[in-house]
Order: sequence, then structure tokens, then C-alpha cells
Amino acid sequence: MELGMTIPLQKFIKASAPPYGIEDNALFCWEVHVVEALESQRLFIVNAQNRFTVVLGNMAPGEWQNLTAVVSSGIETALRDIGAGDRAVSNYFNQAGPALWTKTHGRSPVAGLNHMVKHYLWRPLSLVTEKQFQREQSRWLNRMPFKYFDYRGTEELMWEALQALV
Repeated sequence: MELGMTIPLQKFIKASAPPYGIEDNALFCWEVHVVEALESQRLFIVNAQNRFTVVLGNMAPGEWQNLTAVVSSGIETALRDIGAGDRAVSNYFNQAGPALWTKTHGRSPVAGLNHMVKHYLWRPLSLVTEKQFQREQSRWLNRMPFKYFDYRGTEELMWEALQALV
């Protein structure tokens, strides 16, 4: 699984530029970005194939240093939240392979990330302070119908992709 680190995230965590990725299947690629909204940092994790979005908040300072585990856990939580069972989640992660940081995956996936962030910033929801996975925010973005996807939401697209893996 490739995690494309945006330049703002690189600067925020003071990381050096990662290498280019080699994954052919965009389903196993994610763009990871930091956004400041309502005076707190939100971590956006957006799938390169279908724009399925995971919003995380309430990050402790030490968690920014262990971002790979936080991102992987966030993706798993979001997949389970849309109803993916143990088998589907395990199939996804097995086929995706270990999480590796790379540069972002090109113009189209970054445009998808920017599109989701733009929609989010039009209606920033308050953080649920006791949880890292921001379920309401993630669901709101993933259930929004997009013309680009024949007026389907990204949750539906991710669900279809997970079904195809089994």
C-alpha cells in the first residue's frame, strides 16, 4: 500500500521527500494531507482510485511521528465503518502489501484530494474530541454524490472495490 505524502504534510512533520511509488493499482494508493480547520489539524487520507476519504483528528504529538500506523489504522477503521467485515479488510490489506511512503500519485489523485478538502472546508464539522476517527465528517464526504462518478458516493465505490477483491 502506497501512502502519497503531500508537500504540506512533509513540511508539517518535517520529513524529507519520499521516493516515487511503483504500485499499478490505484485502489492500493492513498494521498495523505494535513488540513487546518477550526484551529486544529485534520489528517485527510484519500484513496487515489475512488476518493474514499478518511478524516482523522485529535492527533497527539507522538502520533505524528508514527504516522504510518495511524494512517493504516484509520483506513482499517473507515473500511469497517462502511460495513466491511474481517475477511474483506484482511483481503484488502494483504493484497495492498506493507504501507510505504511515496510521493503523491499524480495530478488526478491530487485533484481528487483537493476536491474532497474543498468540500470539507465549505462545511467544517467540529471534531469529536474523544475519537481520532472522525466518523461524521468521513461519512458526510463519502456519501456525497459526485457527477464524476455518475452521481454515486465514494463509499459506494469503495464498497464495490472491496467486493471485487474477495
